[in-house]
Amino acid sequence: CSIFMNWCAKQVGLEQSGKANARSWLNCGKKVDSPEPGDAVIFWRGSEDSWKGHVGIFTGFDQTGERIYCLGGNQGNQVSVTAYPSDRLLGFRRLKPESPESLPDSILQNGDTGDEVKKVQKALNLAGFECGTVDGIFGPKTQGAIEKLQATSDELAVDGIYGPKTRRFLNNLIT
Repeated sequence: CSIFMNWCAKQVGLEQSGKANARSWLNCGKKVDSPEPGDAVIFWRGSEDSWKGHVGIFTGFDQTGERIYCLGGNQGNQVSVTAYPSDRLLGFRRLKPESPESLPDSILQNGDTGDEVKKVQKALNLAGFECGTVDGIFGPKTQGAIEKLQATSDELAVDGIYGPKTRRFLNNLIT
């Protein structure tokens, strides 16, 4: 499962654990409590204290929250989407790009759309300021994430607008 996960991460330019054991993914990326589809999900196998585990790509929860779906390799000797009990969860990780994208120089705000907004959304999520799905739409979630980011610095106005000062601050967090 970890070899498959390393291959998937490499294909999309994300960091890899470089190891064959599933629990090695607990040291990659950033821990997240509110996972998005595409985040890594790591489970224990055998016992929670065992070295054994399973890793896959988070796809969602069932309606009760008792099962976690993931796309993974070595699930019944195949690549598939499988549900695992949520009580076996060790953690969710948001993987970092191998080389972070450069952030746009444009001023962006609520109502803007496009690839530049996607780059800012990816960076916000990577820095731990959850803005939801990277969809290229600068809406309330993206604005709220920028405001939370700005509130962590005494040098930034909390206005929800992505401008030069916010760009520099965000860039320093992800590089």
